[in-house]
Amino acid sequence: PPRTERMAVDQDWSSVYPTAASFKPASVPLPIRMGYPVKRGVPPPKEGNLELIKIPNFLHLTPPAIKKHCAALKDFCTEWPSALDSDEKCEQHFPIEVETVDYVSSGTSIRNPKARVVTLRVSSSFGNQPLFQTPQCLGFFPKHASKNVFCLSRCPLRRQNYDYGMHLLTVLYHESWVSSCAW
Repeated sequence: PPRTERMAVDQDWSSVYPTAASFKPASVPLPIRMGYPVKRGVPPPKEGNLELIKIPNFLHLTPPAIKKHCAALKDFCTEWPSALDSDEKCEQHFPIEVETVDYVSSGTSIRNPKARVVTLRVSSSFGNQPLFQTPQCLGFFPKHASKNVFCLSRCPLRRQNYDYGMHLLTVLYHESWVSSCAW
């Protein structure tokens, strides 16, 4: 008999699907059907169904599995620092905000080109120096802006855009310390 008929009703589902994986019909004891119905009939069953294998699934994210993951991670978590009790203090200690967007769509491809965009918001007082108020930067940014925004979408991958933004900030930070008469 197939494995699905031998599975216990109270089996630990997170041991069957511990991580994200493609659909395995022999390990899912549910009568799942998906695909184009042939001759106005029912959609094909799960055995040998390529439509079920192609799409990403969330069978590993059941509520008991999430609780188990949270319990395992709880030992590594610490309390929020009491010194960071206001937004101003958080902004002072963490001057860079990174914003990315994930898109979920029901198309033929799970890729969305807009997901590569990275937005960096940087506080103007960065690194104990008014970074964007130096003579080198006054031509690029408004003089009285509290946050400066970098929208990065030049590279094909999100990680590359993030790395490029961090490189730009590093170069800008080091260039702001250079004093030259040309400016």
